[in-house]
Amino acid sequence: MELRAIYFYPDEQRKGMGTALLKRGMDGLTNPTEIMVEVEKENSIGRQFYEAKGFKVVKEFDEDFAGHLMKTVQMVLVI
Repeated sequence: MELRAIYFYPDEQRKGMGTALLKRGMDGLTNPTEIMVEVEKENSIGRQFYEAKGFKVVKEFDEDFAGHLMKTVQMVLVI
């Protein structure tokens, strides 16, 4: 299973909505074995969020995002 993204405006972060959204999505899955997400390497808030949920870094790579070189971290949660 792949999670594409969860974004909140900064003033809406740290209120539990991301956690609730992630849990709701996971509750709707049938027998998942892992969930993968990709986060920009410099997005420390996003990385900390996923790390707090048990996601682990499995790969780092560069990708072209609309002409901008972006360093990306792939994280996986094994269920």
